[in-house]
Amino acid sequence: LFRKHGDTHKRLILFASIAVYIPVAFRTAALLGDRKYASIVYLLLILTIAFWEMRTHRKISLTTGLCTFSLIAMVILTFVLANNPSFTLFVYELFEVRIKE
Repeated sequence: LFRKHGDTHKRLILFASIAVYIPVAFRTAALLGDRKYASIVYLLLILTIAFWEMRTHRKISLTTGLCTFSLIAMVILTFVLANNPSFTLFVYELFEVRIKE
């Protein structure tokens, strides 16, 4: 849809690549022992893009603002839902996962 708008397309591709990185970052952090460090690094990566754009262009584009907001909201929502027992039970039932007792 935005291929003819070069700046917007590049920003969308950049943020889509970062969004794909989320599961990798959290699985790697889980293997290392603590997921909070992955979320901190991930949030810093997202915010660095917005700060860089603000510094170089003296403003943040609508695309960068919306993508930054949505990725940060996704990280926060992931933590809220992951720590909610009723949501965990819903996911287990949705994917028919058997809980070992």
